[in-house]
Amino acid sequence: KDNSKALSYYKEFLSHQYDKDPHTGNVVIRVVFVKSKIGDIYYEEKNYEMAVKYYLQAVNIGQITSKSAKNLAICYKWGYGGLLQSNRKSEEWLEKAIELGNKEALTT
Repeated sequence: KDNSKALSYYKEFLSHQYDKDPHTGNVVIRVVFVKSKIGDIYYEEKNYEMAVKYYLQAVNIGQITSKSAKNLAICYKWGYGGLLQSNRKSEEWLEKAIELGNKEALTT
């Protein structure tokens, strides 16, 4: 997997607000999913500031993926990415991740 290529592709999608893939014309998943995926890539690379930025953008437009919710919970738990450490917010996001079907969040 090539994270830099994936980031470039996702950001291109966001810059044009496509509902269809600009290269193939296939219908693609909505912007909120893309914002969560970008956040997940930054999280994997331990760039928590950028991860949090994209997670919060996804939340602000109404949705976040279960994996992103779990990662955001961890960021709140440890104060990553410029967030104030908050056990309460961490627990809220873990509950959201579980609600969205993330079984790993049960053991986090």
